Amino acid sequence: NRDPNFYYGSYQEVTIKGLRTYSEEFVGILVRFEGIVSKISGDTVFVQQYDEESGLTYGMQVYLGNNFSGKSLFKLGNKLSMCGTFVYYEAGGTYQVSGLSYLKMMPNYEKNLKLIETGLEIPEKEITGEDLTRTTVDSQDKYDGIPYTQTLTNTLVTMTDVTVDDVYTTNNGGDSDGAMTLTCTDKYGEKVKVRTEVLYHDNGDVVVEDDLLNKTISLKGIVELYNDSYQVKVFTLKDITIS
Repeated sequence: NRDPNFYYGSYQEVTIKGLRTYSEEFVGILVRFEGIVSKISGDTVFVQQYDEESGLTYGMQVYLGNNFSGKSLFKLGNKLSMCGTFVYYEAGGTYQVSGLSYLKMMPNYEKNLKLIETGLEIPEKEITGEDLTRTTVDSQDKYDGIPYTQTLTNTLVTMTDVTVDDVYTTNNGGDSDGAMTLTCTDKYGEKVKVRTEVLYHDNGDVVVEDDLLNKTISLKGIVELYNDSYQVKVFTLKDITIS
């Protein structure tokens, strides 16, 4: 009774660039790849890997799940070798890797999560609003046939001197109540969408619209695709600096 939609083979060694560039070819496949942990959000982590050939950093979302025993290895700046199934996550509208294994008492298990190095510097790229709109493939590009903005997906980026023009706060009775969508203008006049988790001040108070509206900020977050356009997701107030 083998599931015809499940890939039972041994894993394929791949780079994050390969997963980003040829995503559809890897769906349902067990893959092993390396990456540096760049952001942690609950049971979801983001890892990234520098590609020397293109000079770009490529990122991947990894879902660990509630009961994953290897969570302690996912620390910011840790370089890991991960083995899991590459899937398209419908609800989040993104590709991710899930189903990782970590058997501490069986270090030679072929699908085990492996720690390679600790305390590495996390690459972060300063971008502009224009970078989030480069969604067509330029015939002169060097990105293997995918748009430049797609190469930024799930990587850690920074933006400086962004003015918050409008704030929408989620309020629909769900877990994300208090999360905000910021409509901003960057220093070059380009529009930028920034999505936040529910953010908290040091004293535990929730960050509200008035804390950010009409302010000029610098921010750090992960690039994501939402409703067919790219935005930056910010996970903590520490990653926002008000000028």
